[in-house]
Amino acid sequence: MHIKPNLFAHKAPLPQLPTRVSGTEEEEKIQAIVSYTTTLELLSKTVNPNSYLLDIGTGSGYYTACLAHLVGSSGHVVSIDKRKDNLVEAKENIKASYPELLERISFIEADALKFNYEKQFDAIHSGVAVPFVPPNWLSLLTIGGGMTLPLIIHKKGIQESKLQQTPQQTLYYITKNPDGKCKLIQLYDVDYVVIEQDNKI
Repeated sequence: MHIKPNLFAHKAPLPQLPTRVSGTEEEEKIQAIVSYTTTLELLSKTVNPNSYLLDIGTGSGYYTACLAHLVGSSGHVVSIDKRKDNLVEAKENIKASYPELLERISFIEADALKFNYEKQFDAIHSGVAVPFVPPNWLSLLTIGGGMTLPLIIHKKGIQESKLQQTPQQTLYYITKNPDGKCKLIQLYDVDYVVIEQDNKI
């Protein structure tokens, strides 16, 4: 099965790779799909039968559908978004094009920076850029698991306090070792939608 991105029309753009495109809208869309392909290949390394996957930032539902296909009929995907309208739209998109995938997906309205779950996940994908690696995401990642996320980078390193606007984001692949420590692998510059952050955080 090939999940077709054109079936997931959405008001929010796909993540872009500004350092790898020449500027046209069509080329940017192509590079966005390249980014999706890269993250899927990385996450597939930690996916086994009965795996649980977490998709942060449901959006149009395209990547959620890709993960649901990746995990197979015996696995499960939890897709979270802070906006209920995104969840409704994503579910409708998947139901219209790939209804057989819905039985292996749970849609949850939640604040990703505060989200906790009863199980850990073998793979985590963030479709939103964050200013730091959220501690709860690391806790949700199982030993031997992998996570892809875009980090907002500043001149002096990764910002650890309040969210500020910045043009630079870098995609990272994070793995959790048997000792519980995490390893960060830097990939390339990206341009994702920035996570909505409460003032209390």
